[in-house]
Amino acid sequence: KEVSPSYIQALKQTFTLMGNTSDYYLLARLQSIFEYALERGIVEHNIVKDFKGKDGPYAEKHVLSDVEIKKFFKLCEESMYGYMFVVALCNGLRIREAMALDYANLDRELKTIKVVNQMKDGVLLPATKTRRSRKLKLSETSLAFIERAKFYQQQYEKNGQYNNGLGLIFTTDSGKPLSYTNTMRKLDEIQMEMRRADITPHTLRHT
Repeated sequence: KEVSPSYIQALKQTFTLMGNTSDYYLLARLQSIFEYALERGIVEHNIVKDFKGKDGPYAEKHVLSDVEIKKFFKLCEESMYGYMFVVALCNGLRIREAMALDYANLDRELKTIKVVNQMKDGVLLPATKTRRSRKLKLSETSLAFIERAKFYQQQYEKNGQYNNGLGLIFTTDSGKPLSYTNTMRKLDEIQMEMRRADITPHTLRHT
């Protein structure tokens, strides 16, 4: 409640002096914090929306280069979260949309998938952010990583406690939806490996 625009400005200047992150990354994180507070009635306005990054508008699209994409794919191997990141990047998906992809809307023969839901707080919501469904043509890379996820799920099923009641493509080892908190933690790990402090879920979408 007590954070003012001057605090945000001071924080931006401090991070600039430290030189270890970008305005875009800092503002993106602060945006999330204030959106959380806004949803819960702690604050009445997201003051971070009034700030612009020093290298351009806040909405500047940060993308991965071809070389970085190859490294990103390498870091996403052998991880259910990683498989989801690859599919999100290849198809311009919002991360909550990727979390909600299911087999019922996957057509392997036509190599398409329909995006109809998003996952929030472990709950499947019957709408995307824009409240419109869309059908995507899947690349061979996307299909390959979806098959890897399926193989993992088959291994999970052997423990006898796996229950994928929602028919999701990406799940935990018990069949539950992936955690958004853990998703961000895994992305942070990749971010550190790639030495790109500005990698966020939107970086995958924009790429």
